[in-house]
Amino acid sequence: MCEALRELMKDEIEKDVKEGIERGLEQGLERGLEQGLEQGIERGRDEVLFSLVHDGLLDVKEAAKRAGKTVKAFNSGMKKIYG
Repeated sequence: MCEALRELMKDEIEKDVKEGIERGLEQGLERGLEQGLEQGIERGRDEVLFSLVHDGLLDVKEAAKRAGKTVKAFNSGMKKIYG
């Protein structure tokens, strides 16, 4: 009996699985785009602050504060760009 019921519901189950996968992919793409945009904005902000510090126009403590980072973390990021 279970096998007969499973066979009757096969198309419905396959449809539900397909819809679930599609919803999951859409949600994953949306989250990925949001995270990528946030990371891009943060990276751009940091690069501007690194540049201002490198050019002597902004104090490293103030730049770190504006970036929401410790001075150590800010300097670490700056070293990745300026060596």
